Amino acid sequence: MVCVIGSNLAIPGVLARSAQVLADQHINVICVSQSLRQINMQFVIARADYTKAIIALNQALCLDGSRRNGSNAA
Repeated sequence: MVCVIGSNLAIPGVLARSAQVLADQHINVICVSQSLRQINMQFVIARADYTKAIIALNQALCLDGSRRNGSNAA
């Protein structure tokens, strides 16, 4: 399981962008869940894809401020 944690993940497109980043890396999402308070998203993926998923999500949501749309996703 990999998680995206931030102060406001309710911004439209954060979940879609996260799932697309994983798909772009050929990582199959088995299950996804988002907390009611929308500060945490969890993706169940194959164990072998864990490191690749962490790197891809961090690059897409944390390192490139122009794509964050104001969220503090990590």
